[in-house]
Amino acid sequence: MSDAFVAIEFDPNQVLTSTEMNQMADNQANLHNGTALADDCLASRHLSAASVTPAKLSDQDWLKKIPAFAMSSVVAGSWTQDATSGTGSIAGHVAQLSDGSQNTEGQYKIVLAAGTYKMYLHHDRDINRGIYTISVDGTAINTVDAYAATRVVAVLSTVTTALTISTSKLVTVNIKMASKNASSSAYYANFYEIVFARTA
Repeated sequence: MSDAFVAIEFDPNQVLTSTEMNQMADNQANLHNGTALADDCLASRHLSAASVTPAKLSDQDWLKKIPAFAMSSVVAGSWTQDATSGTGSIAGHVAQLSDGSQNTEGQYKIVLAAGTYKMYLHHDRDINRGIYTISVDGTAINTVDAYAATRVVAVLSTVTTALTISTSKLVTVNIKMASKNASSSAYYANFYEIVFARTA
């Protein structure tokens, strides 16, 4: 039996509330079980019109997340877990906060099945945030500029819409703060998770 996948389209500049993030998790479970999506603001704002008819999926994982606190190793600089609501955390998430210096880098590991994935970074934006350089298995995939003149607590930014994993394997993901927006005062990273949504 062939697998059917439901495409999820995110606006990379759209701010998600904690309620919407929880609803997204519920919808993901519903899609896997072949049940209907909840008819709420999340479905209307973040799912494309063509994707609202879910299909029964196989047991293969089609969506994976790496929590930011689950860093495999520190490559450069220092990182701390931030669970204080005033600086880094949203409901149900612990942020990973870098030391603000240039070239601070962390590494993550995740097992992904062969296929094509969309990749997202769930993070915040602020006046002192740097630009994330995100690499997979040693190849730079894209950058995400986290600077904003006013702090935005939860942003889901698209890293790539077509990450190809040729064979099922352990994948290495690096997050490096190599550069910054000219208006930013530092190179801080503050993010919650890395998300992989399988599309084929």
